[in-house]
Amino acid sequence: MNFSTDKWDEAHLYASNVFNLVDNSLAPSTKRTYNGALSKLDKFARSIGDPIDWTAGVSHNILLNFIGYLWEKSYASSTAQTYLSAVAYIQGLIGAPDITNSFLVSKAMKGYSNADKRQDSRQPISFNLLKSIIAKLPEVCSSIYEVMLFKAAFLLAWTALLRVSEYTARTQSAYSHCIQKPYVDTFDSHMTLFLESSKSNKDGVWLNVKASGLPEMCPVEAMKEYLLFRPEGYSDILFLHIDSGKPLTAPQVNHVLQLAIKGLVPSQLKFSSHSLRIGGASQMADSHLFTDQEIQEFGRWQSDAYQSYIRPLPPTGPVGGEPTVDLPNTLLLDY
Repeated sequence: MNFSTDKWDEAHLYASNVFNLVDNSLAPSTKRTYNGALSKLDKFARSIGDPIDWTAGVSHNILLNFIGYLWEKSYASSTAQTYLSAVAYIQGLIGAPDITNSFLVSKAMKGYSNADKRQDSRQPISFNLLKSIIAKLPEVCSSIYEVMLFKAAFLLAWTALLRVSEYTARTQSAYSHCIQKPYVDTFDSHMTLFLESSKSNKDGVWLNVKASGLPEMCPVEAMKEYLLFRPEGYSDILFLHIDSGKPLTAPQVNHVLQLAIKGLVPSQLKFSSHSLRIGGASQMADSHLFTDQEIQEFGRWQSDAYQSYIRPLPPTGPVGGEPTVDLPNTLLLDY
């Protein structure tokens, strides 16, 4: 069946339902990204005197020229690939051929990726470095409550390989993806939590994070301690400030992380809030206890993009002369 918009009209009773379902298959953030990509492509096509007929789809020639344009303007290969994903989506939506998989386009993108020398310089946070960061929280936080807040957030993000947007808000009012307290339950041996929606899973997913057996570095114990003092009567967002009841934001996580990590690593190394997710994945790979598929599933990556998160751990030895942590007890995450 040719699933093309010009083949459907009001005579088809359920056509609008189908298109609503297709539209709902994309997360809101993906819709915004795709709309921006297609708008840029449309503007480009007009600029070269070859406007796109959106009822027929994007031509092979326009797409190849657009790839060349993105390269000339120094767009990252990952950005170019996102634009191609938007084109593939709209082509499928209107029933046009998927030209993004043609020989020329595939080879052009392969060369684009090979020639794009930019590297994400953010470093992974290893278990031992995380332990040192948490030990410094009392020095950089303004209250005992803040120590509990950031300790619980850091340990959860590292262990569950959370994206920053899954446990923090971008601003005090934008927090659609934040974990909600009603969907967090703690037990003696584990805790369960529900990610209502995320970058790769609009329908949500339940996570089961097991206790580590290490009191100062256990995500379950840290969460229990935090929840005892978490303010009530404000929002259902999991991580809240006690004085205002406002949600924890991504910039705040990054700020406290930078304060705590100062003096623990060489200053030229770059760390950010995303280093927690990178570090958890890299520690899993470094332990050789997990398969590539398990790491991909734990981090909820839908493609082999997870490979770019696996990086050499910073050269830090065991903290305080203590033995190296037993990873089977600290990195346990089930679905």
